[in-house]
Order: sequence, then C-alpha cells, then structure tokens
Amino acid sequence: MIQNLKSYIKRVKELLQNPRTRAATILVLWFFFFLFVFSTLNTNRKSSSPTYSTIDKWKSSNNYEAKINITRNDEIYHIDSVRNGNQEVFSLDDRTYILDYNKLYVFENDLKLLKESTILLDFDFLKLRPNFLGQLVSNGILEYTTNYESGIIKKGYSIETAKFVELYDGMIITDDTRVIVELTEQDNVITEVNLDLKNYQKYNQDLIKEYKIQIIYSSIGMISNINLE
Repeated sequence: MIQNLKSYIKRVKELLQNPRTRAATILVLWFFFFLFVFSTLNTNRKSSSPTYSTIDKWKSSNNYEAKINITRNDEIYHIDSVRNGNQEVFSLDDRTYILDYNKLYVFENDLKLLKESTILLDFDFLKLRPNFLGQLVSNGILEYTTNYESGIIKKGYSIETAKFVELYDGMIITDDTRVIVELTEQDNVITEVNLDLKNYQKYNQDLIKEYKIQIIYSSIGMISNINLE
C-alpha cells in the first residue's frame, strides 16, 4: 500500500511539472481536498447531533387534549382536559377547573376561585403532565416491551416507590416496593400512559387499596382556545 502511495505521489509530481497538465492536476487536487473537508464536516455534524427520542418529544409536549381516567378504590373518575402551555382546563364532577401557571382555580357561578393546592382526588394534577411522568420513566427500569402487528408498542417501567416519593414531593423514605408506568407508542408518538400508584397511595390516610391513572392523548401539538375569562 505504501509503495502504491509513493507511485501516486511521484505521478502527481510529474503532472505538476508538465506545463500542459499542471493546471488540470491542481484543479483535481483542489476538488479532492474540498470533497474531504465537506465529508468530514458532515460526519461530525451527524455524530454530534443529539438523539431526540420519542420520550424526549413526549416530555416536552405542552399542547394536547387528554382523557384522564382515575380509578380510586371502587370509584372511577373521567376527566376531559385541554392544555395549551401553562394553561390547562378540565372537567371533574360537573365542575370546571383551570390550571393557570401552576395554580388551580375552580369556576363557580361564573367566578374563578383559587384553590389552596393543585391536589384533587389525592393526587397533584401538575404531576400528571408529561414532563414529570417523563422523569419517572427516566428513573425507572424497563421491564418489558410488547410489539403489536398494528405498529403499537407498549413499554412497562418500574420505579422505586422511594424514588417516586422523592421526585413527587421531595421527601426521603425507605420503601423497596415499586410504582408501575406503562407507555403506549405509535408512529414514534406517546399516545397513552397508565400508572399503577397503589404502592404510593398506601400512605394515604384514606387507606386506598387501588389507585390507577390512565391518560389518553389526542390533538398533540395543536393549540385550542381555552380562555374562560
């Protein structure tokens, strides 16, 4: 290989010394030089580009509609929600609520009344958003992946209950049980989330024996008018 390289260099020198071939040789050399430079830049650009995964896109989602079903012992609550950025409107028990810049309001007799906290049904509704749920997944262990012929993919994650509590309210506890989160994905979009929070809600004074949350997304990325002023 070294011998062949020496032969090429010798040949190039001969072409450069010949006045009839010198200009064409220089042009060819410049062509290969720029080809090498552009190829190197393109390779570096591809290798340095961060991988933006399906979960990353989901975690940053803040415009969507959602159907939220909460199973609390023998009761099931159905919630319809619309979110645009920092504002989210949803209905629960024939009442309309709005999360507005991390504060919860309820509409009563055309009045917008501030609630003491963002907790309803023993859970902080701010923690039902993709950014927090994505944190759970990032701190969890992938337990299974199920691929369906329809293109749907389901992935189950388990998170230590102690870690869940730390992420949820900053408390440090000792608990070796786990919280379960299942993501449903289709066409590289998270379309559904299911949480089994029994091991977290066991600390609730109401002695909750079953606590599950299902979130089904739609109209992801679309902006709707939710102004109730």
